[in-house]
Amino acid sequence: MEALPRIVRGAGSYVYDADGRQYLDGSGGPAAFSIGHGNREVNAAIAAQLEKVACGYRYLFTSEALEELTSLLLLAAIVGAVVLAKRRL
Repeated sequence: MEALPRIVRGAGSYVYDADGRQYLDGSGGPAAFSIGHGNREVNAAIAAQLEKVACGYRYLFTSEALEELTSLLLLAAIVGAVVLAKRRL
């Protein structure tokens, strides 16, 4: 069996092996598809959050980040429901 390529870095929708070959990342999951690899803005936000707290069990604690995400998800759900309702009219 042939050895798998050793991935050493990613940029956008692509990953690169140790020999510099480029591969379209079709197996990276939702994060790779929607955010991409090496997204500086996302990486900076993650680093800033990790400086505050890495993980808080959401059933026992809340945080600024969790409350902001909750608000964004609720807004998206409301907007989506309005769009669907308008389409049915």
